[in-house]
Amino acid sequence: MQPNGNQVVDVYNILKGPVGMPRGTSLCIADGRGILVNISHGEVWLTQDGSDKDHLLRSGESFRLDRDGAAILHSFRRSTVTLASPEPEFFARRITLTRAGSVIPEVLYQRGSFLLGKLVRGLRSRWQALRTGPIANLG
Repeated sequence: MQPNGNQVVDVYNILKGPVGMPRGTSLCIADGRGILVNISHGEVWLTQDGSDKDHLLRSGESFRLDRDGAAILHSFRRSTVTLASPEPEFFARRITLTRAGSVIPEVLYQRGSFLLGKLVRGLRSRWQALRTGPIANLG
């Protein structure tokens, strides 16, 4: 639970744990409006596509992305970042991490794979219900 003024809002961790970002590492969040970026350790620079303002976030500080498009976090020193969302399913289109000295991004989260998995699980449970329901027992 995350306090929001006088209101308590459920938040959902997007990734399985915090993201370690050695100095010079970049994290790109595509279409992540509403995601809460929390810096538990270190110092990162955050910029959002279409915004004139950049943000320097240090240990203990948070920022909620207020627009879609690309949001980029770049670590100025070794940092630990947690990403959370008030929405249980549609976190972002994609989240990638590009380590210092590399040009190849590592995909940490991709919406399509999540939704496809959810669709397959839903179809499987409906199929099971049809196979074991009252109609299946008639003949």
